[in-house]
Amino acid sequence: MTLAGGLFDHRNVELDVVTDGRSALETLAANPRAYALVILAYDLPEISGPDCIRFIRKMLARLPMLVLIENPDPERLEELAALGIPRSHIMEKPATPISLAVRVGKLLGL
Repeated sequence: MTLAGGLFDHRNVELDVVTDGRSALETLAANPRAYALVILAYDLPEISGPDCIRFIRKMLARLPMLVLIENPDPERLEELAALGIPRSHIMEKPATPISLAVRVGKLLGL
């Protein structure tokens, strides 16, 4: 899988891609120390983004997360802030490949 149109190909970035909250939590739980960053959508099927964040915080309190959100209204932003997600870790959808790559690069220190 390529991230952001292959912009990280030369950076040795590996991805695991899942399509719902349950799969995200199962994948993370299987090997929690393997991840430097979790990128997830606010609106996920099966288990919501905020619920995933709650579970992830219990497993790995310091693991950074980037939340992609289609409608960043004040209520949703307040909910994410209460879950410990800083505004700099929230990105409005749809994100362009370059803007996503830049944000991920900053969060990973690339």
